[in-house]
Amino acid sequence: MNVLAVGCHPDDLEIGCGGTLAKLASQGHGITMVHVANGDKGHKVIAPADLIKLREQEAWNAGG
Repeated sequence: MNVLAVGCHPDDLEIGCGGTLAKLASQGHGITMVHVANGDKGHKVIAPADLIKLREQEAWNAGG
């Protein structure tokens, strides 16, 4: 089975259904995670351009 999980912000999928996705992946199912927004507005101190890079790396780390 191939699973497509779609969430708005980085970390929504990991928090909302990360355990289920991990379980399905461990059973051999294909998992694709899509973030609709890049998370660049989510911090008061980190500049949006820097935050995009940080959120992208966090998403890759969480999905790997």
